[in-house]
Amino acid sequence: MLPLPGEHEVFNIEVETAHQYHVTTAGLLTHNNGGKKCETSSSSQGVAQSNDAVTEAVEEAATHGHHTIPRQVRKSRTTGESMLPDHLVEHPDIRGKPGNHNVWDVPAGEHIDLHKKNRDGGDYNSRWREELEVLEGDKDRSSWSSSDITGIRDKLVKEFGIEKYRPTKAKQED
Repeated sequence: MLPLPGEHEVFNIEVETAHQYHVTTAGLLTHNNGGKKCETSSSSQGVAQSNDAVTEAVEEAATHGHHTIPRQVRKSRTTGESMLPDHLVEHPDIRGKPGNHNVWDVPAGEHIDLHKKNRDGGDYNSRWREELEVLEGDKDRSSWSSSDITGIRDKLVKEFGIEKYRPTKAKQED
């Protein structure tokens, strides 16, 4: 965790008389100083052994937004081209919508592992390309449906073990 320069809005809460809280899934201990200016230092006053320990704990708790239908499939940021037929590029089930989100919160380390094997999106994106090639061999692109694409997504999130991060209905409605 690093200090963030500048002024930022913060919120103070007090639970009965407690001013210290465990936060994040890593259980970091934080202290509320009653709205007074906080000074940052390289020691965490015994809360964490070092900045490295705090950074490691934050990274373990951090999530990345994983595009379960990769951006590269919908529309490449570099070329602007899509691997999908035009009638599906902006389809709500492909782009994502309430109740059918395309971006899921995945632990940062797992997300990096999904994509780090090569510079072209990693194993996850490579499997997408393979599945789209199979679909193209089976059906004319003009007859592809959103169900075909979400079916590939559902197959691959199971294959890569990230199905457990599918947003729950309650979380999607937030």
